[in-house]
Amino acid sequence: MEEILDYVFLISKCKQATTLSKKLGLDKTSVAGVVQKLLHTGRLLAAISFIYEFEMTDRFRPVNVLKTSLYNSREAAKRVSAEGGQGEEPRIRVFEENLEECVQELENLRAQRRQAAKVASPANPQNDLELQWVTI
Repeated sequence: MEEILDYVFLISKCKQATTLSKKLGLDKTSVAGVVQKLLHTGRLLAAISFIYEFEMTDRFRPVNVLKTSLYNSREAAKRVSAEGGQGEEPRIRVFEENLEECVQELENLRAQRRQAAKVASPANPQNDLELQWVTI
């Protein structure tokens, strides 16, 4: 099993890596080690793919991972511009903007899920009234 997880780590950059992992029958507990390894080696976006595919957002916070990726890309942009690499700066800026949009989308989705959970909770009296009206 450990050898399979090592191969999954090696192919983690491929789009089909998460699908292949599911087809191999890997579960959350075994993939959690791969996600940890991806996070420690700086493959943050690949880690996000696995986090969402295996529904581990409760254990690994994707917004925090994306913010770390954004920070790392900004630091890389500063290093490149300090070294005189003006040609890369526009591409890095576009990447940062796209990453910021992803972070914002994830934060909005999280807020929507929280709101939906509050509305659907049985402690919500408005929800009880709607249920009573339907059952009459």
